Amino acid sequence: MKRPLLLILACSLACSGLASAAQRPSLKTHEALRAGGRFLQAPKKQATHKSAGFQDGILHGRDGEVLGSEKDPEAALGGSFGNPFGLQLQANLVGRNLVNFTIDSAQIAGSGWSESFLVGFPSNPVQPTPVLVLFHGYGETPQDVLANSDFFEMGMKRGWIVVAPLGAHTYNYGIEYSQLNVEAALALLAGTIAPSVGMTVDADRFYAVGFSMGGGGAASFVARHADTSDGLHFAGAAIHTGSTSLSYTYWSTPSIQSTFDSSVMFGGPPSDPALTFDYTRCSATDISWATGLADSTTDMVRNLTHMPALSYYADQDPNPTLIAQTATTHHQFRKRGGKGRLLHSPSTKHDWQTLKERRVFRMFKQAFQAPTALTRTLADRDGDWHGFNVTQAAARIFSPFRWVIQPQVNRFVVDEVANIQSLRLASPTWVGLDPDADLELVFNSADGVPLEIVIGEIDDQPSDVWLGGVSTSSWSYDAATKELTLFENAQGSYLKWTVFN
Repeated sequence: MKRPLLLILACSLACSGLASAAQRPSLKTHEALRAGGRFLQAPKKQATHKSAGFQDGILHGRDGEVLGSEKDPEAALGGSFGNPFGLQLQANLVGRNLVNFTIDSAQIAGSGWSESFLVGFPSNPVQPTPVLVLFHGYGETPQDVLANSDFFEMGMKRGWIVVAPLGAHTYNYGIEYSQLNVEAALALLAGTIAPSVGMTVDADRFYAVGFSMGGGGAASFVARHADTSDGLHFAGAAIHTGSTSLSYTYWSTPSIQSTFDSSVMFGGPPSDPALTFDYTRCSATDISWATGLADSTTDMVRNLTHMPALSYYADQDPNPTLIAQTATTHHQFRKRGGKGRLLHSPSTKHDWQTLKERRVFRMFKQAFQAPTALTRTLADRDGDWHGFNVTQAAARIFSPFRWVIQPQVNRFVVDEVANIQSLRLASPTWVGLDPDADLELVFNSADGVPLEIVIGEIDDQPSDVWLGGVSTSSWSYDAATKELTLFENAQGSYLKWTVFN
């Protein structure tokens, strides 16, 4: 009988980015996640002997031994995973091709909770390997997801990696620190764990499925990690009877109020002005309990409209308020231009099994597609959002902006901008623009606050810059960073900047 062995793996996080999708090699390198959707690059793993990985459906070391034996696991997987930051995780084999990992709370900045996550590795992986991320329901663990659905089995048979994070604890509701824990789990999966067994995760094929509490958690996590220029890209999401609005959940479900009021959760009700933002930022759509209407100023579901999203509920689910949340969020998603389906079935159960897994996998076929049409973005913190890096003017306030690319004239239009101090387009090529040709920007502000617009990958100082058809001095060029900064006073109405290269 095999004895589970405590595995010590480690990962080093260094600050460098992935190439754009068009520039990446077919076997994509991977990186660790940070706020706003950007991943920081993990170190390259030392060479692994060709016999390491999965053989006959069992996880083996480099000499062919079954992991779970007494052999040192780091040596078995190909040598040292040295890490100058000391970020470590523990791993136990818990079943055939299934490994449970744990990251100590001290290793997750801003969380304070340890993270446990269950990973299923395919015996015959697709290379590069898609990743299915499963978000559990209230009171559940990753092992419950394994037991109560066929997603692990079906995903692994397709050659995918399947991961179910705990998200800090069993009743997390996608709260901010829970999302930090999921970030840490995906970072180590992509940067260290998968490469240690000879797999390279596919940067453009991450998919999320969540049930009940996890349905809302999945929608929120994907919406808050929407970066089109770098990192790991979610290419689809499925919301199964999800608690997509935490304020609505609070007022509609009195039994949950003591949990939300706890000091280890939000610490009070959403009506507390000091806590309203905490509830809303972790909701795909903020829904009024009084009117049942979605708040169109705080709907982070707008960040999902470039990918397919499936919403589902059982007609006679004993939790009708979750049906209402799922349907309202779906309708807001469609109102924002998203493409997806709202499905339901004649069932009285509230469980994973009412959702047919095959239907979800049929939707999860496409790889990530960067937005090509008018795109609305809502940022809740500094970071990377839909190809742009946002620095907020004030923290704990939403920062909206809307943008569209017009490649035929090498122009991008940005408007409805609010609460943004700096908006940086690190690489024009990521959004289909040519940095070597004359470049146009049409800008309009929603709040009239001056800001800096930074454009990267400008190899040479422009010969001139015009604003509103007149040469202007409101710009600077940094030859070292190859960045052009436009000092926008935000007072004009759709004034055009022209950069002559």
